[in-house]
Amino acid sequence: MGKLFYLFLFSSFLALPAMAQKKWEKKEKEISELHYKYQKITAEEAYEKKRKEAGNLGVDRELWVVSQDAIESSLQDQNSNKPKEYGLALHIPDNWLVAMPNGNRFTKIKLLNLSDSVVQIPRADATIRDFKDYLKINGKWVELQKKRNTGVECGNSLFNSALKNGHSYELHADSLNEPKGTEKMQYKMSITVNGEETESNEITIKMFKNQVTRLKEESRNN
Repeated sequence: MGKLFYLFLFSSFLALPAMAQKKWEKKEKEISELHYKYQKITAEEAYEKKRKEAGNLGVDRELWVVSQDAIESSLQDQNSNKPKEYGLALHIPDNWLVAMPNGNRFTKIKLLNLSDSVVQIPRADATIRDFKDYLKINGKWVELQKKRNTGVECGNSLFNSALKNGHSYELHADSLNEPKGTEKMQYKMSITVNGEETESNEITIKMFKNQVTRLKEESRNN
């Protein structure tokens, strides 16, 4: 009898993460019905409620190439210790938040080529391929999303673009930062070029409490 009791407790413990995930998914479905079925809230309200109440992280994040410019001297000095044979650095500046008139928010990142030669950067149309982003949860970095476009998808053309030496790409990543959030979290990104992974510096972003709670539950399940 005792063994059966402990087996039941162990089985129940293993089922907890799946139950928690179903709880969040049920909440998302209820919010969707408020908009689509009952038309009691707008699409914008539903989107915010899913993030705030159901812990959804929002849209899949992309890393958009905005421009190529000469590296500012201050960034050159900060990253002067990078090895010349590789020489890429990923830097999130202090003024990283980009807010668009339509309400979209992005994180500004600089991809620096500090080497002595041109570096070919893997692209998918206007975006960078092979990037990851992370949040620090319970003292450990947890990977949130991994983009590895290895073929043509949905009409996207894959190619390499030339990042000149002494130049940088300004990149905009769809932002996880929630201006109304109450939880402060550490965030960073990385990209992989020619098999070499380059990580950014860390920044502090704000998130809704339920987003953090859901991420903690999911990270335990993984």
